Amino acid sequence: LNKLQKYDSQKVKNPEKISEELSPEEIELWKKFESINGTRKFIEASRAGRLRFQLGQRDRIELGVFYSGRYLKKMEQIFRDEGLPVELTRLPFVESSFNIYARSKVGASGIWQFVPRTGRAYMKINNFIDERNDPLIATKASAKLLKQNFNLLKSWPLAVTGYNHGAFGVRGLTKKLKTENLNEIIERASSRRFGFAGENFYSSFMAILHVESNADKYFGSIKRSSELKFEKIPLPTSVLWDTVLTWFEGDVDKAKMYNPHINLRKGRSAIRIPTGVSIHLPPEKAPEIVIWLEEQKKKPQSSVVVANNDSPSEKGGEYYVRKGDTLSHIARHLRVTIKDLMEANDLSSANKIKPGLKLVVPD
Repeated sequence: LNKLQKYDSQKVKNPEKISEELSPEEIELWKKFESINGTRKFIEASRAGRLRFQLGQRDRIELGVFYSGRYLKKMEQIFRDEGLPVELTRLPFVESSFNIYARSKVGASGIWQFVPRTGRAYMKINNFIDERNDPLIATKASAKLLKQNFNLLKSWPLAVTGYNHGAFGVRGLTKKLKTENLNEIIERASSRRFGFAGENFYSSFMAILHVESNADKYFGSIKRSSELKFEKIPLPTSVLWDTVLTWFEGDVDKAKMYNPHINLRKGRSAIRIPTGVSIHLPPEKAPEIVIWLEEQKKKPQSSVVVANNDSPSEKGGEYYVRKGDTLSHIARHLRVTIKDLMEANDLSSANKIKPGLKLVVPD
C-alpha cells in the first residue's frame, strides 16, 4: 500500500502505464481504490489497526475446504429454500472451518458455533443429543437466525455482524450512532463489547468467501470431500452407543462423523440412546439395521426395571414411574444420585415426574 501511495501522490491516473513496476495483484488493488477520494487513501488503509496478518491459517482453511464438501450441497439448498443468499453458507469457515468437533471456551459448539442459550431456541440440546453439532440441523437453525437478523437490521453486512455480536446489540449501535453503515459503526463505536471479533466478523466473512471461491488459485488443485450421504433412522427402541459402533465395524471416528449430534460429552461408550432419537447410517447399511431394530423391539427388554422391584437396577436400563414414586425414592432404589438421574433424563425439576413416565437409568 505504501508503494501504491507513492504513485498516487505522483497523480498517476492509469496504473497500466507503470505496469512494469506494479505486479498484477498491485494493479488489481489499485483499481479497488479508484472510487475513493483523498490524497492519503492508501496510507490510511494501511495504518495501525486496519490490517491484520495471522500465520498458520493456510492449513486450517485448506482442511475446511475439504470438510465443507461433505455438507455444502445440502446447506446451499437449505438456504435457497429459505430465500437466503447461498454465499452465507460459507460463514462456518469463519466460525469453525467446518470442524464438527469445534468447541469454544464459552460453550459454543458445532460448525455454526451456537452457544447453548441461542441453540436451545432452535434445536434440541439435552443429555443424549446436541443438535448444534449436526451440521445440517444447525444450518436450518442458522438460516432462521440470519433471516431474523436481516428482517431486523435491513442489510446483510449488519445481519452477518449480528450473527457474532447479536442482532439487538448491532441495532443498538445503529440507533446510538444514527447510522446503518457498518464502516461508520466500526470507526465510531466505543462499546467495549463490540471488540475485535465484532468489528472484523463481516470482513473475515468476505475474505474467506473470496478465498474459498478461488481456492484453486490460492492452494493449487485442492481436494474436496465427497458429499456425506446417510439414512436417518429413528430408533424404535433404546440402544447402547457400543451397539451403534458395531454398525460401523467399531470405527469410532466414522460413527461420530455420521452422528455428531449424539451427546458423548462424558466420554462414555456405554451411554444408552433413548427411543425416538435418530441415528444416521450409510445408505447401504440402513436396511439391515432397520430390520434388526424392529426385531429387538419385539423382544422382552431384560434391562427394564419394574417400579418397586426389590432387586438391584441394571445400569443403562429403564424405569417406569408408578403412583406414589418420588425421585428421591427412585434414586435410592436404583442406587444412583438424584442429580445423575435428573441429568440422564433431562429433568429441570425433581417434581416433574408422573406415573407411566419412562426414566433412563444412568450408567
